[in-house]
Amino acid sequence: MAHGPDPVPGKPGYDITTNDRHLATLPTDPEKMYDWLAEAGPAHSGQETRQAMFTLVGDLIRDAIMPPEQGAALFHAVARMPGHEQHGHPGPGRRRPCRSASVTGARRPRRGQAGVMSGSVEQGISQTHGNTHILHFLVRLPRPVEAVWPTLGTPEGLASWFTPADVLEPRLGGAIALRDVGSGQVTAWDVERVAEYTVEDGGRLRFHLERDGETGTALRFTYESQGETESEQRWRARFERLIEVLEGGGS
Repeated sequence: MAHGPDPVPGKPGYDITTNDRHLATLPTDPEKMYDWLAEAGPAHSGQETRQAMFTLVGDLIRDAIMPPEQGAALFHAVARMPGHEQHGHPGPGRRRPCRSASVTGARRPRRGQAGVMSGSVEQGISQTHGNTHILHFLVRLPRPVEAVWPTLGTPEGLASWFTPADVLEPRLGGAIALRDVGSGQVTAWDVERVAEYTVEDGGRLRFHLERDGETGTALRFTYESQGETESEQRWRARFERLIEVLEGGGS
């Protein structure tokens, strides 16, 4: 992806920059987003169109802070891509293909007190490239960023919904030891924005926070592993638990 200042419109790199101002110009209609991915994908990676589209989607989710409208269009566009299965049922008249990429099920909304909608686990994307498995989730959390950050960036917070952190040095390059996951390093650290933990077996967990409205937070999660991978359902259950903790329902 092209980072830094906006490339000049019409010049190389403008169509795939992750600059916030450019991302806000992307389509909010899923069909138009699909067309944009088909056009920009090959220019981004040089791959054939279908694989290039998945690569571009993965890079956007990992590296960019997508505006909510564009992010929703992106997930719906992925659901239309050939060569994937949508969780629960294949497309009409089509047998299930071998899965190289998939979109997990629709959001599972939750309700807080007085029936007010609160946190939800949105659609996720699962990709397989050779021996590398990549899982992406977008999670809407019912608390502001400053309240969410401790659940991702402190030992006590991680233990409340995921797993105990026996060691966590809160800095880039610091040591991390996640019980039942592995030990390694903090490979990205930007307080109240990004925490990334890479463990010795090649696994990488990236938590990317952005504000979602006045009181909410959008969590963009990436999990990358080699060989065996944890299931989408298991991560979905963890994020449901995280929502419960933030809503005050955790024990």
